[in-house]
Amino acid sequence: QHYYVNNPAGTGISPKWDFTSQGATRGNPNAYVVAAKVVSLAAPTGPHDIDWVQLKAVTGSLATDVYRTDTRGGQPPASRAYTGTSAHPELLTLLLNTALNI
Repeated sequence: QHYYVNNPAGTGISPKWDFTSQGATRGNPNAYVVAAKVVSLAAPTGPHDIDWVQLKAVTGSLATDVYRTDTRGGQPPASRAYTGTSAHPELLTLLLNTALNI
């Protein structure tokens, strides 16, 4: 699942990838990552797509780095409202830079 949570630093929202309830990591309380932006650059596909972003883990053990690179159309939500479904799953390509060391 992918959704947004309150930023652990206390300001704004942060993306969370949560694998605690499905797949091989189901039931593992450490199988998630909340990340913070390191750097972004304009999508090479044009201004109608959202920026590519590199993020670093803030909490959780699912990954140390996350890269958002498949960003055709759309923008992230303005709040952390979670409806029980993934927020914009079609926008995200995750390259989890760990071998799930959880």
